[in-house]
Amino acid sequence: MCRGTWILAKGAQTPGAGMRGRAPGRLALCMGKPAEAEAPLLKAFAVPEERTAAIGFMQPDDSPVIPTAYARKRRADMDTLRGNPRLLAALAPFGRILPFTLSDGAPKTAK
Repeated sequence: MCRGTWILAKGAQTPGAGMRGRAPGRLALCMGKPAEAEAPLLKAFAVPEERTAAIGFMQPDDSPVIPTAYARKRRADMDTLRGNPRLLAALAPFGRILPFTLSDGAPKTAK
């Protein structure tokens, strides 16, 4: 996922161009710069075309983490960002954080 985000952003002619529908801030996380991920998310909450992706990014994620140090670090950075009080306050007028993950409603696989 990070590679595709980098290619999309690298090919853009203007900052942020082509990133609509993608989670703003993901590129910074993929590059190991979690401190730089907050600003794009804050900006995205103010832009209706980007807001849905930003709110979706902030939702709980229980997808499996690939067992590598990079993947564990990236997940930890994402979880920290999801708990950021400034981001949560900026999100509040437009949506909310669900108390469950999207996969919680899926049927459990039979054993």
